[in-house]
Amino acid sequence: MPTYTTATGRIIDGAVTLMRARTGYRAPLGAGTGIVVYDSVEVLLQDDAPVDTYMVIGQHAMNPDESLGAQNFGQEGQTEGPFGTTRPRDAHGFIQGWCNSQTGDADLVGSVKACRDRCYAMLADLELVLRADPTVNGAVGNLWAFNTQSMGKTYLRQGIVVEVEWIITYRARL
Repeated sequence: MPTYTTATGRIIDGAVTLMRARTGYRAPLGAGTGIVVYDSVEVLLQDDAPVDTYMVIGQHAMNPDESLGAQNFGQEGQTEGPFGTTRPRDAHGFIQGWCNSQTGDADLVGSVKACRDRCYAMLADLELVLRADPTVNGAVGNLWAFNTQSMGKTYLRQGIVVEVEWIITYRARL
């Protein structure tokens, strides 16, 4: 029986790999001082200090009061080829993630703006790596199109916290 294939997991894997390889970013246990890129629920295992800036790829952003239960990471549908052929299928879907920037203090001299700017800069970097490598590190033949939607929120929790939730929609040939 043939295996049902999907691009969602491969796109998440490829995006995580590309972002961790980008200058200024790193894996959770990687050397250096770059921005940490978490693969989905890895963020729940973090023991980083409250003052932190990081990106999560493949998980819906959580409210601070939510439980650490299951979170959505994406969704996909396919346009199937006729049975009995090896014609490629076209996949369409989205992956979710978020960028987070925190300060240990809150002040009235630009700390909210600085956190917000860092979040949107991370989102811009993600967009740049996807435009530079439309195969998403070999995950798909070609990422035909994508657009980014984002929603931001700001709150106080041991300082200023800004989170920018994002959704990348895609179409890809399997």
